[in-house]
Amino acid sequence: MCSAKLRKDVRFCWKCNADQISAGPPGESTNVVQQQESFGRPQLGQKRKAMSIESYLKTKSTERQSASTFRSKKKNTAKVEKKVSVNIGIKVMSTNGLKTVRGKRLPVTVSQQSTYAMLLEQALQKWSAYDKNFDASKEYVLLYDDDRCAQFMPGQHAEFFCLEKYKTEVGRDYKRIIFYLCLKKDLEQSEDLEKDEETDDEKSDDNFNLNLLFNGDLPPEEMFQIDDFIDAVDKAETESQKETSSSNEQTESNEISCNLPQDAIFDVISDSGIDDYKDVVNLLRSKVKHDDQLFLTMRRHAPFSRVLSLWKRQALKSDPLHELKVHYSGEDGIDSGALALEFLEECIQEMGKVMFPDGSPIDSSLHVQNGDFRACGQLVAVSLAQGGPPPCFLEKCAYEAMFANVDMMNISDEHLTAREISLLEKVRSDCKKYTDLIIDHGYTGTISNEHVDEIIRSLKVSFVSRRCLYMNEFIIGAESYGLDKIMKDNPSVCEPLFVNGELKNGLRPSADYLFSLMVPNYSEVGSTRRCTEENIMDYLQDTLISFEDENIEGHSYAVAWDHEVSPDGIQSNNGGDDKEMRVEFSTPIVNIPGVMGWLIGTQHVPINGKKPNIAVFFDHDCLVRNPKHSICFPLVGACAKTLTIPVAHMRNETKFKEIFLMAYCKGRPFTKP
Repeated sequence: MCSAKLRKDVRFCWKCNADQISAGPPGESTNVVQQQESFGRPQLGQKRKAMSIESYLKTKSTERQSASTFRSKKKNTAKVEKKVSVNIGIKVMSTNGLKTVRGKRLPVTVSQQSTYAMLLEQALQKWSAYDKNFDASKEYVLLYDDDRCAQFMPGQHAEFFCLEKYKTEVGRDYKRIIFYLCLKKDLEQSEDLEKDEETDDEKSDDNFNLNLLFNGDLPPEEMFQIDDFIDAVDKAETESQKETSSSNEQTESNEISCNLPQDAIFDVISDSGIDDYKDVVNLLRSKVKHDDQLFLTMRRHAPFSRVLSLWKRQALKSDPLHELKVHYSGEDGIDSGALALEFLEECIQEMGKVMFPDGSPIDSSLHVQNGDFRACGQLVAVSLAQGGPPPCFLEKCAYEAMFANVDMMNISDEHLTAREISLLEKVRSDCKKYTDLIIDHGYTGTISNEHVDEIIRSLKVSFVSRRCLYMNEFIIGAESYGLDKIMKDNPSVCEPLFVNGELKNGLRPSADYLFSLMVPNYSEVGSTRRCTEENIMDYLQDTLISFEDENIEGHSYAVAWDHEVSPDGIQSNNGGDDKEMRVEFSTPIVNIPGVMGWLIGTQHVPINGKKPNIAVFFDHDCLVRNPKHSICFPLVGACAKTLTIPVAHMRNETKFKEIFLMAYCKGRPFTKP
């Protein structure tokens, strides 16, 4: 209150703007204020007392503190952990250590602050959901690119793994970071292998090279006396023979082996470990070297003589033990295994027709001097070792000619092929009719019916001796994999792999076997898509059965035509009169082995009995991506063993069979659609 005089007809004070109605009648001072109630509380009109300096400072400090607790204009939002995506691959144990499985990689969405345990848990869940063959019940570990466990951060100081810190240190985006799942036992085996290699490297400094010693290439300062060396070995062998206890004999032999250099220990194949032909195939497969490749490029369906020529040239440059990779010129396929299997299938089939007709080697010394028979032996060893078909095209007498000693004075019908026996019967009935044949096989006596027995024996000697020569060249070619020694030590075990018999028929796939390899990726149970997908799998099974039971003719396609005329029959702009169109067509054989080769590359049941899986996918959205197209064909991934079926175009059995047959006949090469 300002104590100013109140004025009439003015509600508010002219000096302090106070309400004059509450102050009293005009003329009185605003200092005189009657007690009035305000909201039920008495209002005192007493004048405030002046505050002391201490009270004033205390009041101001309290106001400042209360003002600091006011809410900010911005809302406090809770921090949300950001989700990122990293890649998880697979590593498995191989002969040379851990190896990354190609094509096996899945993205996993995790938090930036993920630890090792969190990332491992998410990786196992993702792989279990998307890979049917992944066994999450086993114990896995997570690895870096360099095969080290990801439980700790890289570096000298031990620090537990954190994804955000790791991303900062490597300087890569999250989507470019890759971790690998690996079985714990495989990691332990890899670590043991590395320790053994380090131990071998330390011992190699104290050992000498026995091969150099035998070849006489050692320098003079490192040359040992050969006689002293032989005496030392003989003495060690004599001491080992004197031991009566089997345990002492084993200990003594181990001491002798340790004293010899590693290069002096030769690989010996144990007969006790080979019980059947599957063991032979597994043994050959273990000898394949995956550190390099034997690369072969050619055109598809090239003559077998050209295949042998290209193979011999490449085998001189690369070791046949290396992994085979094939590229067909003019095609876009990249060999991840299927092209090599397809090449071996066609190669072994053509070998049986060209080089071994009627189950016996072709009678030609040309193939001996140019090394064709040896090249055939190399190809057979590579086929058995790298998943190709066995050469079940020989007759038993031809197989035994590789290592059996035949008495040329007593040759029986068991040493002859069916074709040779039939030919000898014709010669016996009329020897003069076959005079040229008799002379060509080295008979120099009189050709007459009186000497027919001599002629027959002479022809038998010629047949068998030539066959032994050719088959000896064949088995020499298989020396790179040690197949020659395995066959000589186990002839009865290896016989099914070479002789035409029950194994060949057993390796031919049936419609039921091929359909059993299919692993469909169905939609949710109960959905309309699931019903459609199940019907399509029924159509696929019926189509395969019809290929096996019925004589179905495939679609032909032009493989060559006149250079002056296009394949459509339109003459090129070179002038001249109209000419009749001449086109060479090719029609593939429609059968189950052919369809299996189209899907996965190989046309036979695996010799080791392991079934491959063919993942079947269903494309429901092809019309969404391209509404104007009228037809789609199944998409085959032979290397990845996948089959994608366009659902919209193959909804009924008739349409399915028509499109599937056309895709098989005209989509066999690896080309872009």
